[in-house]
Amino acid sequence: MVSCDPVDVDVLLARAEERITNAELMLAKLTGRTADLEWHIAAVAEMLKPKPFQLTTLEELEKTHTLAVLAEVNGNKAQAARILGVSLRTLYRNFHRWDLTAGVDTVSP
Repeated sequence: MVSCDPVDVDVLLARAEERITNAELMLAKLTGRTADLEWHIAAVAEMLKPKPFQLTTLEELEKTHTLAVLAEVNGNKAQAARILGVSLRTLYRNFHRWDLTAGVDTVSP
């Protein structure tokens, strides 16, 4: 797991909750459905709560971050390599080192 400053996490969580709440309210108004809205917002807020800090190796951290970036760019390896600041060849070497196939297009961390 990645460690973040608790203040930064709280700010990000508050922003995410606000955006989700606004989106849910707009959806409820558009569909005329307000039942279960409060429950749904609470459920999403619970999902967004930061997880407890866990110690991990740099190797595992690098793998998790690489796979998260790859998932974020929908499997575009060239774009993921640019974001990560490594060559495409290095990205493929990492896949091999982690015993992942070269076709890691839909992997999520």
